[in-house]
Amino acid sequence: LELQHSNNLVADTSGSSRLDLSGLVQGTGRLSISGSAQLNAEECQMEIVKVQTSGAGYASVNGAQEVHASVSGAGTICYRGTLVSQRKSGAGSIQPCVLEQISAEL
Repeated sequence: LELQHSNNLVADTSGSSRLDLSGLVQGTGRLSISGSAQLNAEECQMEIVKVQTSGAGYASVNGAQEVHASVSGAGTICYRGTLVSQRKSGAGSIQPCVLEQISAEL
């Protein structure tokens, strides 16, 4: 899904789904991933990103100003931008994105 100059974005994905986002969000992106879902949004720059995963989900995000990340379970969040807040419970991870990691997930 390609977005152009969207003000805000709310996206929820669950189960074994996959959502690929690209483009630009000039406001806040609120992203929720549950189950084994995958959200690839590194090519979709958002001013502020608020992302949460539960279960074994995976998310890659791109925040121009702020990234707020929360992982519950064995999920993974990789981010580009400045991590302002993070919360983890379980075996999950929150880490900066690297090109090799993103290519492997695709």
